Amino acid sequence: MSEPPSPAEALRKHLQERGWTQRILSAIIGRPEQWTSDVINGKKVITVESADQLGVAFGTGPGYWLAMQDRYRLWVLSNDTQHKARLKEVKRRADQAHPPVRRYQ
Repeated sequence: MSEPPSPAEALRKHLQERGWTQRILSAIIGRPEQWTSDVINGKKVITVESADQLGVAFGTGPGYWLAMQDRYRLWVLSNDTQHKARLKEVKRRADQAHPPVRRYQ
């Protein structure tokens, strides 16, 4: 799977399209400028509350931002070898706790 667009990229694009600065967006949504900067730099994720605010500000609805955040985060995790190893352990423990049902023909 190829890398999906990140929320940071989308936010930069939406700001550029409207000619807004981070300061203007921050004032519109009532968040500190540091928050906006952190999202644009990939240091913070978009939450349900911030997706709601961004959705209203940009007219996209919150689902646009949440879906993008989730797709991007899942892509990041799918490329993380430590995360994959942890998932294998989860599967192993789940199988031990409740072995798969075998169907006989």
